[in-house]
Amino acid sequence: MKTKMNFKTLVLGLLIGTSSFAQEEALPKKNYHRLGLHGGTTTGIGFSYKVSTNDKYQIQLAAIPFASSTSKYVNGGLTFFRKIVNTRVFDILGYIGGNYQFTSSKYSYGEYYYYDYNTSDYVYSSGAVTDKDSQFNASFGLAFEVGPSEIFKFCFQAGYGVYDLADANNWQTLPSAGVGIEFGINQILSKNK
Repeated sequence: MKTKMNFKTLVLGLLIGTSSFAQEEALPKKNYHRLGLHGGTTTGIGFSYKVSTNDKYQIQLAAIPFASSTSKYVNGGLTFFRKIVNTRVFDILGYIGGNYQFTSSKYSYGEYYYYDYNTSDYVYSSGAVTDKDSQFNASFGLAFEVGPSEIFKFCFQAGYGVYDLADANNWQTLPSAGVGIEFGINQILSKNK
């Protein structure tokens, strides 16, 4: 009985201590905008834009297209964040995100001449195949933002994802990860004034 009471007291003390620490270190609420680079298995790859609505909720868009005469690749992601812990040096956030990937490649399968009986002449021909693939991935997990100020932040994400959701015969679940570097637009512009 005494052991149960001591355990309850310990748990209650830890909860109160943790919440008071987070409240002491909390930053003032404000909106901010960030630009950067992001790479995630389920949250998009490319240039990123992140907006915070009240320093508690964030939305990030990451996308980049690659194209050449024979191939195209587009990757775009959208992620929603909610801050769990907010301190001066680091933030811990929960996230849910998804990304869409599109790939198109053109392959030549040969060149040849054949005899056309209608024209009584040899005709040159070549063949090509265009292979297209699209994939939708989604995940949820924790994100850690680390940085000395709101001007510059590193973001690390770890979670659990579902890959290739659109293909009912080929989907799979695996861990997901992401990393990003972000620069605060609001803070940079206000320092230049």
